[in-house]
Amino acid sequence: MKQGDFTKVAKHYHNRPAYSPFLLEKLVACINDKNKNLKDLNIVEVGAGTGKLTKMLGEMFGCQISAVEPNDNMREEGQKFTQNLSNISWHKGSGEETCMSNNQADWVIMASSFHWTDPKKSLPEF
Repeated sequence: MKQGDFTKVAKHYHNRPAYSPFLLEKLVACINDKNKNLKDLNIVEVGAGTGKLTKMLGEMFGCQISAVEPNDNMREEGQKFTQNLSNISWHKGSGEETCMSNNQADWVIMASSFHWTDPKKSLPEF
């Protein structure tokens, strides 16, 4: 497998262990400092993969999520995995070029993908 190419494992990638719901609750509480209704919170998840974190955030909080994923196979699996959640939209993009508009997000998050980006390009994008 080529480094950073998850095409061959996309169908099984969502079987990875879940993220901590307790930690997600604490993180969302920290970023929601204006006490918005969580359904109005806009999150951009970059490197969303097959939607493991995406689905958890969407189900737990009902917030609006733009899931950004560069790999077509991973993104397709993510779309299937989250298809019953109308608060999630999927987009082709990367850490270096998310294709999201400026000031769109209340929170930009990367669960376990930041190390695949070029920080000199991705940090200004966020």
